[in-house]
Amino acid sequence: MFGLMEWIGSKMVDERAIRAESFALGGRHLGEVLTGARVELAADGKTAAQRALLTAVIRRQKRLERHPKSAGSRKSARGAS
Repeated sequence: MFGLMEWIGSKMVDERAIRAESFALGGRHLGEVLTGARVELAADGKTAAQRALLTAVIRRQKRLERHPKSAGSRKSARGAS
């Protein structure tokens, strides 16, 4: 049950927080955001909120790797009317 609640929590992380953590991970792990998130997620002592944020970062990075051109598509789609 706890795993389900953690999964649900990871879906509710603010996009700005995900971008900020991705930027910080890139700084701490020499630009390797996905690897850094996985390493930090595997480390002991993380709170549920920290695990949810790292899980959201991993999900976002995987999505960006699959669709690299979609990184700014939402912003440009809003402006195109």
